[in-house]
Amino acid sequence: MKKFKDVDNIAEQIFNDKIGRPAYAFGLWLATLQAKELGIKKLNIFEFGVATGAGLINLCDICAIMTKSTDMQYDIYGFDSDIGMPALSSGYKDHPELWHEGQFLVDHDEIRKKLPENAQLISGNIADTIEPFCQEHLSNDAPVGFVAVDVDLYSSTLSVFELFKHNNPELYLPVTIMYLDDINDLLTNNSWCGEMLAVREWNDQNELRKMEEMRIRQNHSPAGWHDHIYGLHVLDHPVRNGKRPDVCLDINITAI
Repeated sequence: MKKFKDVDNIAEQIFNDKIGRPAYAFGLWLATLQAKELGIKKLNIFEFGVATGAGLINLCDICAIMTKSTDMQYDIYGFDSDIGMPALSSGYKDHPELWHEGQFLVDHDEIRKKLPENAQLISGNIADTIEPFCQEHLSNDAPVGFVAVDVDLYSSTLSVFELFKHNNPELYLPVTIMYLDDINDLLTNNSWCGEMLAVREWNDQNELRKMEEMRIRQNHSPAGWHDHIYGLHVLDHPVRNGKRPDVCLDINITAI
């Protein structure tokens, strides 16, 4: 790995749980390490499923900490329905035993008042808002670095994954880091419903972009968030095909 500025030793702070919402901090840090190695100066960062805004605001705070320490810049985007939980359209796959239409309805304008200049909250059904966003904002200069998926529903997760379907692999990092929230903590979570079903189907349908748990084995006590960290392996990225011999992604994910 190339040496780069990190004046506040972010990895040590994550290891010692000194940064709030460590799953987000860990995912952002892995994205930042890759970006530095690639010579990228800015990343696009996402939270899908904003609810009260606590996670999005925390994500903005973590980005500010990392910018101060490393000079990496971040554009941060939250996506959330403006009617609360949208209609459950996929039967048992959407976990109707857990969720219902209209749940988590909040005032988005109140959340917007708390966001920094480099963050936006995009309101509306993700199925309707994601493609216009991609056409306007996806860029090689600021690839997708970290994506938190907290939309609960199988149907909504399918809409989120539209973000990853664009042909240009350099719109993404070689391993775009994901946090999947609703996968295993509740009694009825399983691989045939919800976010995990969407992951299974994605992997079945996409040959060169695969989602897989990162299997973090950190040196401190296991934490509940460890098995929520996934990587979107962009196997058609030039780095994954030997076309960037100047880049070496020897990042030990178990040592942070």
